[in-house]
Amino acid sequence: SLRMVVPIEPDANYGTQADEMRAVAAAVEGDGDAFAATAVGPATISEAESAQTADSILTTLVIALAAVFALLMVVYRLAEGSASLGAITVVPIALVTAFVVGGMYLLDIPLTLLTSLLMSLVIGLGIDYNIHVSDRFAQELDEGRDAYRALREAVTGTGGALFGSTLTSTGAFSALLLSPSPQLRSFGTLVVLALTLSFVVSIFVLPSLL
Repeated sequence: SLRMVVPIEPDANYGTQADEMRAVAAAVEGDGDAFAATAVGPATISEAESAQTADSILTTLVIALAAVFALLMVVYRLAEGSASLGAITVVPIALVTAFVVGGMYLLDIPLTLLTSLLMSLVIGLGIDYNIHVSDRFAQELDEGRDAYRALREAVTGTGGALFGSTLTSTGAFSALLLSPSPQLRSFGTLVVLALTLSFVVSIFVLPSLL
């Protein structure tokens, strides 16, 4: 047996590294059956893990959204007497998730174990923004304001605080864009995209639903 160490370009993403390593392995094997070569390394392992992750991530997202949907309906039913308010709060998260997946496609960002973690962050961050707006809306209604004025107070008051939070969070994660690792740069790009979209949806889409 022989172990061959092949140098790689450190700024190449895992997909490119894995493809090139497999090409080297194929070249070593040649046309005959005299040699059997196996490409190994962080890139090829990550690619194999990502393939398995991609198969299960959609199921996981659906289960997570369904669980959050049911939980918020129960919570808002007990707290505000309106299960539909909880249901409406969850709906925009599906839109944000779809936008993030579309952003990955347009920006040619591969699905890795690191970027797949973002899907859970999308649900967590997005639902947090929406809960703040929905809660403020419900509080304003409880104080006797009509729906239009309640929405105005929720968007300008709570929305302003969320805008500041979005700026600070995106600013912090933007530092990852300076990383020499393409995986970290991809993750930073998607986090910034997810935070920005979560804010925009909570301010422009959720109020229309409310």
